Amino acid sequence: MQDEFSINGFINAMSDSSPVRFAHHKTLDSPDKHILHINNHVEIYIFISGNHRYIVENSVYDLKRGDIVIINPREVHKALPLGEGMYERFYFLADEDTFCGMELDPLSRI
Repeated sequence: MQDEFSINGFINAMSDSSPVRFAHHKTLDSPDKHILHINNHVEIYIFISGNHRYIVENSVYDLKRGDIVIINPREVHKALPLGEGMYERFYFLADEDTFCGMELDPLSRI
């Protein structure tokens, strides 16, 4: 059996915005552990391993290692395990204002 772990922390992305919450979890998972929920943040979810789909609003996504799902604030979502097993993922939760000062197209300056 592989070891479970959870890492939680905060990253100060911009000096004038709220910290970004960061998490990396590897846990034994089962279908009964997940409920549909809403965040008031932008969530950037990165799937590492497991046998899961991901629900966002009315869409269901099959997941493979390295897939990234970006969930807007107030969108209903959840991970959907297809059975019991190890589940590893990263996610970041950021306030919407975190992105206000960022360049949208960094290649536009070339």
